[in-house]
Amino acid sequence: MTTSLPISASGRISSFWQRQGGLAFFGPLVLLLGFLGVSTAAQRWMTYIVLGVFVLTQMRRFFPVALRQSKILQLACIFILYFQLSLLWQDDFESFEALRSIRTGVVIFLCLTFFGWATVVTDSRNKAMSRAVQIFCFAAVLVAAVAVILHLSEGLSMGRRLGVSGMTKNPVKAASVFSVVLIALMVWRGYFIDLVGRGGLALMVLPVITLVVLTFSRGPLVGLVLIAILGLFLSEHKLIASIFVAITLLFALLVFSGVLDQLEIIKRADSHRFEIWLDAFEKISQKPIFGWGIKDLTKFGASSNIPGWKSPHNLYIGTVFYGGFVGLGLFASMLAVSYRAAIRSFSTSEVGQFALMLLTFGLVLGFFNARSVMINTQSEWLIFWIPIGLLIGLELKQKNVKLAGI
Repeated sequence: MTTSLPISASGRISSFWQRQGGLAFFGPLVLLLGFLGVSTAAQRWMTYIVLGVFVLTQMRRFFPVALRQSKILQLACIFILYFQLSLLWQDDFESFEALRSIRTGVVIFLCLTFFGWATVVTDSRNKAMSRAVQIFCFAAVLVAAVAVILHLSEGLSMGRRLGVSGMTKNPVKAASVFSVVLIALMVWRGYFIDLVGRGGLALMVLPVITLVVLTFSRGPLVGLVLIAILGLFLSEHKLIASIFVAITLLFALLVFSGVLDQLEIIKRADSHRFEIWLDAFEKISQKPIFGWGIKDLTKFGASSNIPGWKSPHNLYIGTVFYGGFVGLGLFASMLAVSYRAAIRSFSTSEVGQFALMLLTFGLVLGFFNARSVMINTQSEWLIFWIPIGLLIGLELKQKNVKLAGI
């Protein structure tokens, strides 16, 4: 007769960790949940903890192989290093700002490497990455529903734009993050339909898209319309994709037509984009090759009769301003290689579909917002650097790279 020994608490935790996919599941889940309204400081520490665990457990085995085999990672490292070096030629160099810039570069580099690793270890049997995104979607739908209900409870004569907890001061960030949720719902729609049905999926989409509209942020709406149209052409479920396109387009037309302004549901101030861009172009002409440096504190539009803005509110203009045309060339090279990997994996991987749509959305959003993808590690890297990291992993899979011990 055999006697089974009781499993210790640490043994049960270890078994649960391995069964769920370990760091490849919990890491992306924690990082994504950090964008649902927690404070900036809390989000930053959540990021540091996940990346710290990755560095201690997987970095040494994964990075050397990935750097040799992934052109995306090679170009990303050159891009990050170039903008760190741009601190040397900016006019108003400050040691504290330099340290913050180096921290940002290190965090972005580690995020790229971490998401690349998580994608590599996720295969047909271990859908850790997909499960993490799906749980993130359920949590985001709940947060969106609560935020919309609280917002509408103040009455329809609202003089403010909808934000969410830690995003209150930046509705654009809220719109961007919850647009990512809509993209994920589109990519994994088959999973959600099997789980909650078509009506359930519609109920999940409703509070999220309502939140995005009530932020009155035009850039995310334009990005969503284009992504919805892209999904319509590529989707096997034409009816669902068509409904999504119609709903998104209707909301976008309401915002851009000024109907909401006339009903006094919400008011949107002039963002002075063209004045800011013209001022940025004038400054770019003074240092067109290498730019002004990533931590330059120039304000844009101050020469016009408007308050000066710290950001050019355009990703591409910002990249040229801070890094010159050399920086823009590195940026374009990294994107070209990334898109090649995304297109190759689109038809065979849901993660590849998510990466392609998320990267495309981020680039569309960049026409209306953002300073540079090297400024901070908050909303911009969710939209831009995460899909780049996913594509690093997919590129390694396409090359059938074998990682010892992983």
